[in-house]
Amino acid sequence: IQSVIDQDYENIELIIINDGSTDNTHDVIMSLAEECKRRFVRFEYRNRENKGLPRTLNEMIEISRGEYIKFIASDDALYPNSIRKFIKKMIIENLDILYGRLALIDEEGNLIKVIEGLRLKRKFDFNDFNIETVLLSSPVFGSSWIIKREALIRIGCFNEISKIEDWDLHIRVILNNLKKGYTFEISSYYRTYKNKGPHFGSYLNWLREDLKIINQYRDINKKLYKRAVRNLFKNHFIRNRNYKNEEFIPIFKELITNYPFAISIFLDPVFLARLLLSKNQKKYIKKLLYFILGRRE
Repeated sequence: IQSVIDQDYENIELIIINDGSTDNTHDVIMSLAEECKRRFVRFEYRNRENKGLPRTLNEMIEISRGEYIKFIASDDALYPNSIRKFIKKMIIENLDILYGRLALIDEEGNLIKVIEGLRLKRKFDFNDFNIETVLLSSPVFGSSWIIKREALIRIGCFNEISKIEDWDLHIRVILNNLKKGYTFEISSYYRTYKNKGPHFGSYLNWLREDLKIINQYRDINKKLYKRAVRNLFKNHFIRNRNYKNEEFIPIFKELITNYPFAISIFLDPVFLARLLLSKNQKKYIKKLLYFILGRRE
């Protein structure tokens, strides 16, 4: 909140929704409420029961009045004066959405490094920011972009079928041919954690949320869709390997039950090397063999 207050761009409305937090979030917000009322052209705060991130973001869009929208997560912060710099470029180039860089910080707020907001093969080349790129994996880091409110509404806001709301949004940015741009300016401080576990409780749940997104676009290009599914399983097997490898068999069951074509990932020597060269490699091999043989450990 303080990072928004400190922006040098004057014409800002700040909307905060406390989505059913159980800590002292409400008290922290209220301690800054009077300052927010003085600072912003409009300050809106809602404290309510949990509805989930996609629904909360859509609620914020609905009640907003500004021409441009910038989302900032509760563990991130705006980079100094970034709003003015981003809005200026969007107006000059008549952009629908503008992506920028991020200052990566640790748990204590210490700067680690500056990274690009887009994971492109060739940096800043929007020829690489295409439907193939966005279907294979989410190429956009959170908090790195600003979008026109009208454009956001035009493409349908956030899809509430999955918790991976930002990936789906940027797929539709491409499919709807929004006018997009990139800037070397830093948008936000993006926080990372050393001991971060899986999103949504487990890697299996995370995988299923990813699959909800990609399954919507299976008919755009069936060959690309299958590549994307294989890529998801590869990623989640690798992520799972040194965290809780008891998830290996449930993920494998998901693969052979619902996506048998993806079994071909085990023919990829690079993937197998990455999978097995971990501290849990013997456990993996043992679990897989027991599963295939139908025996208990």
